[in-house]
Amino acid sequence: MTETEFEIDTTAPYKIDGLFNKNREGETDKLIIIAHGLTGYLNEFLYLMAARYFSDNGFDVVRISFYSGNEHARKFKDVTLKDHVVDLQKTIDHFKGSYKKIFVCGHSYGGMTAVMLNPDITAVSLWDSSLYPYTEYWERETEWSDEFQTRIYDYGYPVIIGKEMYEDAKNLTFEVVSEAAAKMKAPTQLVVAGKHAVRPGQQKIFEHFPEPKKHTYIQNADHCFTSGNSVELLFDETHLWFDEF
Repeated sequence: MTETEFEIDTTAPYKIDGLFNKNREGETDKLIIIAHGLTGYLNEFLYLMAARYFSDNGFDVVRISFYSGNEHARKFKDVTLKDHVVDLQKTIDHFKGSYKKIFVCGHSYGGMTAVMLNPDITAVSLWDSSLYPYTEYWERETEWSDEFQTRIYDYGYPVIIGKEMYEDAKNLTFEVVSEAAAKMKAPTQLVVAGKHAVRPGQQKIFEHFPEPKKHTYIQNADHCFTSGNSVELLFDETHLWFDEF
């Protein structure tokens, strides 16, 4: 697997950072774009392993950062879902002239990004994507900080959520997300991590996706697919889905 860095111009003055992995089999007409989740980055275990797996199986693979520490990149505290949508579309546009088939794997909030974009591509796989109403998510997973005057993720160290990101997310009601799901042009797979399969909103949103679609359940998987052999099962199921197209 060969790996090269690239940049794509997006909303001025920002640039999208990315890594491109060439598959081991030579030329291909198939590209997978991986969209990471909130607070994520392109070299997390899940995305690094995905690049290795899919490049071993005939796909070129692109990983992008919606924000990073590079000087020209967006910063997490300043981004919104709308920025993610713009950057994912810019990435698709950058590569679409070179491939017959383009697929998107959206993990967690990266999956929400794909749904709100509704890209005109070959197929989508949503990896335990947070599709349930967002008041439930943000109130459970984050807390208000008097010190920073915004909500934060508390991982033992504070991760500051921009006020615009939070306000934007509050507007993602069941009605808004289900309407977006119903409009999806690309065939969509939802892979549910078994340890979190109790999220009723996720299943209710899935019912609104048009056919063809696929609901895939991976027992005992955690949200980032690090437990047991769940990451291999995730990639195998995603591969099977993409091979249908």
